[in-house]
Amino acid sequence: MLTPSPQLARLLGAAAVLLAVCGGCFWEDDPPPDSPSSGSDAGALCGEPTPDMCEGSCVDLSSEALHCGTCGNACESDCLNGQCISCQNVNGRWDVVGGDCPVSYCVISQNLSCGGSVACFDASGESVGTGTVEVFDGSVSFSATAGSCNLDLAGDTASGPCSALVLGCTVQARRF
Repeated sequence: MLTPSPQLARLLGAAAVLLAVCGGCFWEDDPPPDSPSSGSDAGALCGEPTPDMCEGSCVDLSSEALHCGTCGNACESDCLNGQCISCQNVNGRWDVVGGDCPVSYCVISQNLSCGGSVACFDASGESVGTGTVEVFDGSVSFSATAGSCNLDLAGDTASGPCSALVLGCTVQARRF
């Protein structure tokens, strides 16, 4: 029968003590066992508008370009509905914050192929036009019943010229 050397016996004994003392321990980079990482369980730690937990931060897996659909799935451009897209995500409500166009806000419903629809409203909430939208690298183009716009995009801001029949105007908008 083989007997372990005294050094090996001490090493095994120290490992057994460490395991007994730290049985429920986890390393700093590892989430605790049973901790939510995404979905409805993460809601206990994260809330709207960022209900999912990735790498210790609350994110929205449906629109976060660094965690698109799942934690760690980084997109080259942006994320829409949990899928990587080849353009910027411009989905949502854009309020007009400057310029001289008679529009208060527009709502964009973008699709995965960087197109979609747009509906614009005046200050009283009345529709002033509906149409289509196309998103390009750094810009968005509207073509609606009330006119058209070609806006430069910078994050959650957009600005540029619009036209309605023969009239021209400028718009500055921010997504909220």
